[in-house]
Amino acid sequence: MNVFGEDRLRTSHPAYRRVDDFRRVREGFGDLLDECRDGAAGWDRVVELFLGEDRLALVTAHEAKGLEFRTMIFYGPDSQEWWSPRRDRPEELRNFHVALSRARQGAIFTRASGPGAAMPRLEETLRKAGARTVRKCPKGGHRTV
Repeated sequence: MNVFGEDRLRTSHPAYRRVDDFRRVREGFGDLLDECRDGAAGWDRVVELFLGEDRLALVTAHEAKGLEFRTMIFYGPDSQEWWSPRRDRPEELRNFHVALSRARQGAIFTRASGPGAAMPRLEETLRKAGARTVRKCPKGGHRTV
């Protein structure tokens, strides 16, 4: 902040033009830097932690566009989610495809329990593609295919 100044930084990216958004990002940046610095052996390690090396990235389907990941994890998709892959919802099906196509090596799906949990079309498609059930939880809990 001392080198560039707040005004210059705020105009460097459209998302920072709103004062509240910029302050939220600036505070988050400071909090993350403090967290990474605590207990780190040196600045090299602080930078590694700050950049998220050896960390799991959690992103939305929209955030994943243009990126690639070794493995994508779809946590508890169900038929009531906005992106459920159904023929009568082509935009959601396209978004689902975008998210799935980000995986370089594989994808993991967990199955939610409760209303809307069943996704027979997706599960049948995964079975036909050679997916396998890795673990079944007792009492109707999550499972990974």
